[in-house]
Amino acid sequence: MEIISFSDLHKINMGFDSIVCRHCLPSWKSEIVENLIYNVGYSNLGKRKYLHNFHFCLNGNAKITFNNKTIYVKKGDLYYIPPYVDRIIYSESIEFEYYRLSFSALNLATNEFVSFSDTPLILCKDIPKNIKQYFFDLSQITSRQGSLFAFKAGAMINNFMFDLIILLNLYQVTSYSNYSKVHAAITYIQDNLTSNLTNSELAALCNLSEPYFRKCFKQATNFSPVEYKNYVRIKRACECLKNGDGSIDRVATISGFMNVGYFCETFKKIMGVTPSYYRKHM
Repeated sequence: MEIISFSDLHKINMGFDSIVCRHCLPSWKSEIVENLIYNVGYSNLGKRKYLHNFHFCLNGNAKITFNNKTIYVKKGDLYYIPPYVDRIIYSESIEFEYYRLSFSALNLATNEFVSFSDTPLILCKDIPKNIKQYFFDLSQITSRQGSLFAFKAGAMINNFMFDLIILLNLYQVTSYSNYSKVHAAITYIQDNLTSNLTNSELAALCNLSEPYFRKCFKQATNFSPVEYKNYVRIKRACECLKNGDGSIDRVATISGFMNVGYFCETFKKIMGVTPSYYRKHM
């Protein structure tokens, strides 16, 4: 199994399978559930499952122990349990309630299963609405049967992982004070994909000098303004391609790219495949 960190997810093309999302309700009567053991790495028949588990805590709190490492979870937290984990030990409060999203991920270039870490991680606190929505929608989709629903779930996981890259750049390695300084530019980029404001004009929106703006933007998002703009545009392109919104040229234009060649080059750099391949296989 390969370990590919969250920061490098945009460099590979992955396929997803065995997607399940469940709303897990409190079911315990004692005030605290101590040392509840979860065997998360294997099926009932002892076969390795290689499932990623993303948990979104809706209510209550928990303490998770794995190999003498402990993380503390509370309402609003998004945390990750990798396929490497054979079992974890929970101590849960009586009201502990969460969504559990699990799936396998395969590096399509090497045909190897992928893990994003070798230990459980809290990815962020107070996750934004767009990430929450994936859990709600996937819990509805994966409760149904059929190839159409499996395809929809796979496409949604692809978008989930894409948004997770953006999320982690904002929550794991950023400076919150710098994020607030460039928030106006970030919002403008997200809302105006076809606009081509220069760094100087974006800096003016934030009342900052251009050099200081570029420094704050990089510290806040881990992207340059151009890189961030391209990521947001490619996310839009992925949505258009899945929805069948016209030709590749039209998708490029809708997504804010005036040059289709540059669009295809940027798309492959970020997604690992060409727009045509993505439309056909994703």
